[in-house]
Amino acid sequence: GGCKGKSCTLFPLHPPHVVEREWGFEADVKAVRIDGGPEGAEGVLVGLSTGAVYRIFLNNAFPILVAEVQANIQMLDISPVRRKLAIVDTMKRLKVVNLETKEVDFFEENVDSIVFNTEEEDLMCYSAAGQLHLKAGKLPVRSQTIDE
Repeated sequence: GGCKGKSCTLFPLHPPHVVEREWGFEADVKAVRIDGGPEGAEGVLVGLSTGAVYRIFLNNAFPILVAEVQANIQMLDISPVRRKLAIVDTMKRLKVVNLETKEVDFFEENVDSIVFNTEEEDLMCYSAAGQLHLKAGKLPVRSQTIDE
């Protein structure tokens, strides 16, 4: 399977390799993040050029809108308990959206990449301007220069 243009397509792993399911969107797909889940019902986050982020489940034909930002999405990640969604847009702005309140919990500019810790809900790293930054809960951001 994969995403191209305004759609994502699911193909089975075993023959016959025919389209099993397809999801259509209102704009081009720009970022995809596997979200895990039970076998056959795994989730995938899909970020669009309009700033919309959808969650699709392999066993469901209907995409679910989970967040919207006003920019073309470049990268996504989701926290382990799925309460927070990190979005980096093409203007290199990072927004961490609380999925329960829809509020932006954290904002940073000039961000190149983002990743949540796989076990701790409030722990994430992002790179920006040649530095690696660690954000842990409400504590101040810790930074370290990245050695080339």
